[in-house]
Amino acid sequence: MLETSAIVLGSGFIRCAKESRSWVGVLVLNGYNLQMSDRLKPLLWVGSSKKDLLVMPADVVDTFGFALYQAQAGKKHEQAKPLKGFGGASVLEMVEDHMGDTYRAVYTVKIANSVYVLHCFHKKSKQGIETPKQDMELIRERLKAAQAHAKGAQNDRD
Repeated sequence: MLETSAIVLGSGFIRCAKESRSWVGVLVLNGYNLQMSDRLKPLLWVGSSKKDLLVMPADVVDTFGFALYQAQAGKKHEQAKPLKGFGGASVLEMVEDHMGDTYRAVYTVKIANSVYVLHCFHKKSKQGIETPKQDMELIRERLKAAQAHAKGAQNDRD
């Protein structure tokens, strides 16, 4: 299951993270510059990734939302790093600590000139920094679903 949208985090707003202790900005979803939206890559949510993101603490949502916005604009957030096990930088991971808990968002920008959000989750394991096996399997499944979706969309255009 895929969901398409601009970065919609909250009710009608694109929220951006704090950068250098000042707000980067809050853009109204339907009112921001259309030229900007023409340059942004589409953002697609795989499975429950959007729902899972939106139940995270607001500061975490802001950070991940800003990272996804940067990915849509063709940039890479300074905290984004390649997720091990996927060969190079095809799958990126954001890790954010909040009040003793660790949250992660995993996405790819390497499919069909789009940003696919594959998985957002609260890392429950207190041992190690490695992504749990169950989450890695889900990420692999969702990456395959994103690739199939992109292939189907390409076939629809041909």
